[in-house]
Amino acid sequence: MTTAYRTCPLCDSVCGLKLTLDGTGHVASVRGDVDDPFSRGFICPKGASLGHIDEDPDRLRAPLVRKDGDWQEVGWDEAFDVVDRGLRGVVERYGRDAVALYLGNPTFHTMGGILYRMPLAMSLGTRNVYSASTVDQMPKQVACGYLFGDPLAIPVPDVDRTDLLLVLGANPMVSNGSLCAAPDFPGRLKALRARGGRLVVVDPRHTRTAEVADEHVFIRPGADALLLFGIVHTLLAENLTTVRVPVHGLAELRRLAADFPPAVVAGATGVAPDTIVRLARELAAAPSAAVYSRVGASTVEFGTLAQWLVDVVNVLTGNLDRPGGAMFPKTAAVEFGRTGEPFVAGRWHSRVRGLPEAFGELPVATLADEIETPGDGQVRAFVTVAGNPVLSAPNGPRLDRALPGLDLMVAVDPFLNETTRHATVILPPPRILQMPHYDFLLHIVTVRNYARFSPPLLPLPPGQPSEAQILAKLALIAAGQGPDADPAVLDEQLIGGTLQLATGTPGSPLYGRDVAELRAGLTGDSGPELVLDAMLKAGPYGLSLAQLKANPHGVDLGPLRPRLSELLCTASGQVELAPPALHEDVARLRARLDEAPPDTVLIGRRQSRSLNSWLHNVPSLLGGSNRCTLHINPADVARLGLSGRAVVRSAVGELVVDLEPTEAIMPGVVSLPHGWGHAGSGQSVAAAHAGVNANALTDDAVVDRPSGNAVFNGVPVTLTKAPPQD
Repeated sequence: MTTAYRTCPLCDSVCGLKLTLDGTGHVASVRGDVDDPFSRGFICPKGASLGHIDEDPDRLRAPLVRKDGDWQEVGWDEAFDVVDRGLRGVVERYGRDAVALYLGNPTFHTMGGILYRMPLAMSLGTRNVYSASTVDQMPKQVACGYLFGDPLAIPVPDVDRTDLLLVLGANPMVSNGSLCAAPDFPGRLKALRARGGRLVVVDPRHTRTAEVADEHVFIRPGADALLLFGIVHTLLAENLTTVRVPVHGLAELRRLAADFPPAVVAGATGVAPDTIVRLARELAAAPSAAVYSRVGASTVEFGTLAQWLVDVVNVLTGNLDRPGGAMFPKTAAVEFGRTGEPFVAGRWHSRVRGLPEAFGELPVATLADEIETPGDGQVRAFVTVAGNPVLSAPNGPRLDRALPGLDLMVAVDPFLNETTRHATVILPPPRILQMPHYDFLLHIVTVRNYARFSPPLLPLPPGQPSEAQILAKLALIAAGQGPDADPAVLDEQLIGGTLQLATGTPGSPLYGRDVAELRAGLTGDSGPELVLDAMLKAGPYGLSLAQLKANPHGVDLGPLRPRLSELLCTASGQVELAPPALHEDVARLRARLDEAPPDTVLIGRRQSRSLNSWLHNVPSLLGGSNRCTLHINPADVARLGLSGRAVVRSAVGELVVDLEPTEAIMPGVVSLPHGWGHAGSGQSVAAAHAGVNANALTDDAVVDRPSGNAVFNGVPVTLTKAPPQD
């Protein structure tokens, strides 16, 4: 038996794990790493199941190619030949915009996925780039882009030092944080209350986070921006503001907020005016406070407005970039994706619906339009990396119907799932424990500065390329260099580009150094490791890969420190409190106040032993609360004459679902978990516990306009009694 240490790569929490492996490489046990200075031994059910996930018997071990309608295992050379012929054919006949790329959530959690996603997109040369970002987080990135100039400048609550934490549309007791890496979020919330701080949760459900809070406030789904405007109105009207950062647009913000006094927004939010006023006063009076909001307030029709107003409140109460408030982590490596140029959205628009680009992507809500609609630029080839948009995108069944009409579909994925079953070629990456790990992106949202590297624990089998090599090969094929191109060429380009940027940037630890000498001094067993070594040495702490390897439990880099001045890159050089690009949506929000709300709306639901669509094939994670049921208030069951099961209908589809009555959800709201619907899947356990696809009900025609994000919460639905089962 051997002991090894590794960062859990499953969710945003970056927890340290202690693994015990036997002589065959089988994971005998997984525990929390008590010596990790950040997670301190915490582990959740997902992390404890990492061995089962890694050893899933349904994981593909060789490439699959569809021949005469049937799947056949082939060698890697043949698989890449098929990709090369198919891509060349589509590009030559229809042009590069006839190819679409989708990057799934797991690409944010692997070194290869992060480092090679941009080269792949650039090599494809298409404007049709989509990702999971427009499924759940693009409103936050767009809001931060307009506020601070940088869509990756995402403030996180300094939860370990705050006196008051207001949580909207997030359930960190279950999620362990999202766009806020905080291992053992439950323990951190308990510590907050133990030191005399307060936790207030605003949510349409009495979530597990609400259960441990000092106060829970029910709110109608999708009304978060209205509630926050009511708070902003109160702060300004009562002169409760304490602005500690340079701001522009305060007078314009005051004008915009004038239309949203608490008495006006109360009806639409379901929150009493006195409660709104009290929340504003408490945020202003607390020694320190932070407002934190996530998926529930992002995946709504006014998600960008909600995320903008979250940080407007943090600014107005004097809590942005301040200990105990909302702060910006400082990563050990060169910060990925930062340009220093002011954020601009809408540089191009989608062909069919004219939806704007944001952060280099188009909304996944329009992907089916682009596949189905004939004409110049119609998508005829589709490359998906670690994604399952048939289950995760709005109106997923429509996408399910559209994919078989493609000329070519290439999937980089370890499973034959609801999306990849339509592929021409499936290229399976290695097992999790066969890959190195470093969290390039998640370290920009940690609640404490920290770094940790995990080497691969198991060797690659003979002939198996690494994930990085698969993606690099695809990028080189897309660039026209053919299936025989050496992936190491792209590695060297990434390494050289990193060193050239660092040596040419004043203030960098490597400024003015010789690139050839620095390249010769890099260490690492793979291209991604060499790139990481270069990025660490060019980073603000002057670390190296060797130092991280010598500290397998991670390196504590200290509490968050003020650093807004390092990140702020708006055209004005100040925080933009009232970005002009959002004014039109503010007017639309004001008009919405005059409309009657739907009788019943659908929202999603986090589950502690589930993760989007890809952990339902693990037997140890199924059962208990991890079931696909519809939460509904008992009063609605009685009002609608329901029992047992119901037919749920929306503008785009219908489902028959099992009901789970509970007082934990407010009347007029029903909740269905995201990521289920595995009937016919190639994953045997998931297929046996299929559930239903909630995105058969979500409407791809409705998006958050500034960001293009899909709308999964506040979906109007009707419920009727289901017919008797046979």
